[in-house]
Amino acid sequence: MTSLIISVAASGDDGYGVNSTFDATGAHIKGGSEDISGSKDDFAFMRFLNVTIPRGAIINSAVLRVIASERGGAGSPTLTKVKGNNVDNASAPTTYAGLTGLAKTTAAVDWDIATFTDGVEYDSPDLSSIITEIIARAGWASGNAMTILIDNDGGSDRRMVFHSYDETTYTEPKLVINYTVPFYPQIIFC
Repeated sequence: MTSLIISVAASGDDGYGVNSTFDATGAHIKGGSEDISGSKDDFAFMRFLNVTIPRGAIINSAVLRVIASERGGAGSPTLTKVKGNNVDNASAPTTYAGLTGLAKTTAAVDWDIATFTDGVEYDSPDLSSIITEIIARAGWASGNAMTILIDNDGGSDRRMVFHSYDETTYTEPKLVINYTVPFYPQIIFC
């Protein structure tokens, strides 16, 4: 089994959008809902470069690792849905419309959080199904970029806030993947 840990590597490769505004250079990323009506959803994204997993690899486990800033709002718990950008080689969005219009994987994972304490590192639930869907694409190649997305999942006035690449005190989000490359023995006929 091979372990791969990839960090967000540049400003602009992580951020969020809310209520038609877009932020890819701030110190924090938000996912969930901004208000009681649930009408201001926070859409978070993290783009990971040089994902060196060959097409067809078996994903044994995968998590998004973040360092919390806060869990804002009054509702409980924070209800979010994690998906991937369903493309061969992800580009970072640069606008709110670009972020919310990204093609999303069919595979999705609930990440519902009751507590989210500043400075504490958290791992998402297992994202293997999302990673598997992306690397199964016909155009996927080892070394391509991959984007993970976090969206509100029916909650109101509750969001997770975590540190971004542009935060200087804490480390940026990481994608941690353990995978196996199947072995296919060659049969030689004489």
